[in-house]
Amino acid sequence: MILYRSYNSTFYRASSNRNSTVCDFADDDAYRDFVARSLRKRIGHKNVQDWIKTNLEKLLPIYCLDFGPVRERLRELYSKKPRNKPYAPEVILRSLLLMLAFGVTSITKWAKRVKSEPLLAIFCGIEPGKAPAVGTYYEFLKRLENGPFQPKCQHRVLASEQRSARRRNCVRSPRRRPVDRPAENEHEHGQVMNHFVDEVISQESQPVPNDLESRLNAILIDLVVRPSAELGLINLLHLRIAGDGSVLESDSNPDGKRTCDCRSQGIFNCDHPRRYSDPDSAWGWDNRRKDYVYGYRFFQAVSLDVGHNLPIYVNIGPANTFEPKMAVSALDRMEKLGLDVKQASFDALYDLYAFYGYLDHKGIEYAIPYKKTPPRCIALGDDGLLFDSQGHPLCPGGKPMLRHGLNKQGKHVYHCPIKRSTHRQGRLVRVVHFDECPRGALCEPDSKMGPIVYVSDDIDLRIHPKIARGSSKYKDLNKARSTCERSNSMKKETYLLKYTKTRVMSYALIRLVLISILEHTKVWVKRMFADVDLKQIDVATLFG
Repeated sequence: MILYRSYNSTFYRASSNRNSTVCDFADDDAYRDFVARSLRKRIGHKNVQDWIKTNLEKLLPIYCLDFGPVRERLRELYSKKPRNKPYAPEVILRSLLLMLAFGVTSITKWAKRVKSEPLLAIFCGIEPGKAPAVGTYYEFLKRLENGPFQPKCQHRVLASEQRSARRRNCVRSPRRRPVDRPAENEHEHGQVMNHFVDEVISQESQPVPNDLESRLNAILIDLVVRPSAELGLINLLHLRIAGDGSVLESDSNPDGKRTCDCRSQGIFNCDHPRRYSDPDSAWGWDNRRKDYVYGYRFFQAVSLDVGHNLPIYVNIGPANTFEPKMAVSALDRMEKLGLDVKQASFDALYDLYAFYGYLDHKGIEYAIPYKKTPPRCIALGDDGLLFDSQGHPLCPGGKPMLRHGLNKQGKHVYHCPIKRSTHRQGRLVRVVHFDECPRGALCEPDSKMGPIVYVSDDIDLRIHPKIARGSSKYKDLNKARSTCERSNSMKKETYLLKYTKTRVMSYALIRLVLISILEHTKVWVKRMFADVDLKQIDVATLFG
């Protein structure tokens, strides 16, 4: 996968078929050989070198990408015996990745640029003058949505055809923008999550659904997540993630199109059914804007390793989708795709017993802050042991006890809060702070640590999780959640997803996954050229 040897040498290129057409490359070495041959007669011009140097940070992440792990999966989308040989799907996918890297939000505008700019076409793997039309890109998106190619059958309706039919026939009552912020009904949310978690657990033995979400995330995992693990950027043996969601605004009209003539009669606010161009959009609350947004909500799991914002899984739904449900669905599918999560961090929105129960069922250690802090003193377990809000048991005097660690049975050990260890003259000794004792007298004066309390890790999944609240491990895991927020911001701001006009939820998911691929490859290039100033590189040697 590592293609670069040193900054003053050329990229490694294996022997390849020089007669490969613009439509098809046997492998990625053939693509790089095509780029080198196409640039050979142009690289001597200063304006060409200046253009490449200016855009080198955008070009290298796609140039270095190896489509080998997903090539067969992409080619399964097309017929093996087409009447007209199409562009290879990895060529179109590479072009779409370059479109996002160059900050172009419109496929129509990008198709015109590739057609009019020979250098862009070359790095896409397309001979200048033979650029694909706009319809070729959208045909590729539809094939991703439909899955592996099958001969036409009157008894089978393709996913893209179902979506188009829903858009044509979406006539429903007006869904007006809510006025007030949605009330947080914890009991209702808890019931919804209980039913959903039970349903997901009951279907664990079933294979992963063969839908667009699974196909795209399988491509994401094989194309960049596993190579990132090989580079040491992600530890798949002990996978740690942060999960968070965000909203995307749809370009469709939230008021729909009238199907009645009430307006001509002077009635401007009727309740007759209206036609909507985007049936998947809905009004949903955006906690960052503190306002409602008409569109979609996406959730993503991001790796917590090495300090990079590397997405691992992405899914999407209408903006009114309950985010913890999206997280449960994502964790279930991640396991079926071969990713075993060991630790996870979420925000306070996920503070639900049903969600804790699902994480415990999967054996995932977690850090989730409270949405609403529980009472300072709460009784847990069959013995009615008293705990504070941080999960520490209270001593007979009401003071939170100190955590000592785990015993051989896996139970948490807590001891007297005023008997603390310290160093005196190079030795570890235990000092008793009598002035801090709420009772003014030791409960067990003959014991070095007593009284001692043993707490099972399943006494309460919220108050007393496996990673004890307030511990340094819990604080570090909770603090690392910001990596997911940074990835959300990068998608929406750096890659302009916030300003992209779309009325199709499946296309929005494709863009999210493609941007996630770019986030990985961007880190690869930074590591590959860590000691090199890209502006000083001789592009003639680099691509020669």
